[in-house]
Amino acid sequence: MTLETQWLALATMFVSGMLLGVFLDLYRVLKGKWGLTGWVVALVDLCYWILAAGWVFSVLLWSTWGELRFYMLVVLFLGLGVYYLWLSRPAITVILFVIRIVQALIRLIVTLLRLCIWTPMMFIGMCCWAVARMLGKSLLVVLRGLAWLFRPLWRPLQPLLRPIYLPLF
Repeated sequence: MTLETQWLALATMFVSGMLLGVFLDLYRVLKGKWGLTGWVVALVDLCYWILAAGWVFSVLLWSTWGELRFYMLVVLFLGLGVYYLWLSRPAITVILFVIRIVQALIRLIVTLLRLCIWTPMMFIGMCCWAVARMLGKSLLVVLRGLAWLFRPLWRPLQPLLRPIYLPLF
């Protein structure tokens, strides 16, 4: 391994340590925001460490063709330590700010969907329901009027038609 390759590997491991710290802070903030407890935390912890190990392995594979040396692990943890010493608090502040922006955007989108889609659909539905009720009442009035008009014809035919319509009721 050349000296240039070793410096590249050290730089990538240092940056990887810092990225692992960023993602660990992101996970901690989201865990606090969502109130995760119990077995869910254990499952997400396991997923985080599996992804972190995969990330470190892929960086090692890319930068040194998979050669792992002790000083690379030291530099990885050095990057993690430098992140937590100097950058953790500003990163958490930025993460919380981004979360607030995302929440505001989600609220805006939900409000716009409600105003542009849900409210007009409810208005159209209520108008259709009012028109259907009005048509139903109008039809009922017309049928009552027709029944009143045909009442003189119905009375003589009622005894003859009783065996036909009585079993229906």
